[in-house]
Amino acid sequence: MHMPAFHTTLGGALCLRPDGYHWADGTPEPRAQPMRLADLAGNWRRTMLDDGSSVVELPDGWSRHVGHDGAHRAIAQLVLVHGSRARGGVGAEVPGGRAPGALVPLGDWDRTMNEIVGVLWDRDDEAAILATAERLRGPQE
Repeated sequence: MHMPAFHTTLGGALCLRPDGYHWADGTPEPRAQPMRLADLAGNWRRTMLDDGSSVVELPDGWSRHVGHDGAHRAIAQLVLVHGSRARGGVGAEVPGGRAPGALVPLGDWDRTMNEIVGVLWDRDDEAAILATAERLRGPQE
């Protein structure tokens, strides 16, 4: 049974299927891994509130620490749609108090950050991966 790919890259030569990346000829490519928004969004503190809900804490100014445009837009949307101001601030208690910021429900954060935005491979594998993609795509006009 043929499973349609839900993410392709390298001109359609590399396809992500439920069991991992495969070349267009069906050969598995274990050196390739999905790149998700979470890989680009930074590492933010996760905590549980007194009511038992889990959230991600984003201090005001978080945007200075996220350089990828797609991740920046996704986080801004999460804060706008699902975020709430953190009463008492975010982060660990430090002299001078906690930083002002926003809380985003962990479920909403994880759903968004799980979005596939590209493919990752080791630099040492890049030449071989690109050569295989070029071979499978054939001559480009």
